[in-house]
Amino acid sequence: MSYAEPASLAWEGAVEICERDFGTERGPAIALTVMKCLKTLRMVRTGGFNFINPACPCCREKLSDHELAFMRLLAAERARDGIARQTQLLVLCEGADATALLGHIERLACLMEKTSRRPEGPAGLKKRIRFRFSS
Repeated sequence: MSYAEPASLAWEGAVEICERDFGTERGPAIALTVMKCLKTLRMVRTGGFNFINPACPCCREKLSDHELAFMRLLAAERARDGIARQTQLLVLCEGADATALLGHIERLACLMEKTSRRPEGPAGLKKRIRFRFSS
């Protein structure tokens, strides 16, 4: 998945992988939500977003620091760990407003669950910590 080389059509391959791994209903929605996350990060971050070339057989076995932070953010959201989630949001967004990214991450975590909906009601949910971001 690359904005660096749009002619590679890497997003088409990503959608196909998501369809294979998550089904034809959720797969494309997951791919689109990941794309929205990355687009939001590109707009919010001033320092860029480093990624490993997925076409390199040697390199693709690793994650960049930014990719790892993104995966930690997703894991924290899926675990409903508010402190870890806020920590990774601060790292990824470099202290900028993370509201849009948080919305996309919440949707992505929801889509990745076996059922595409969060359980109703507050049972089992940890209290969310909300930070206010100032310009």
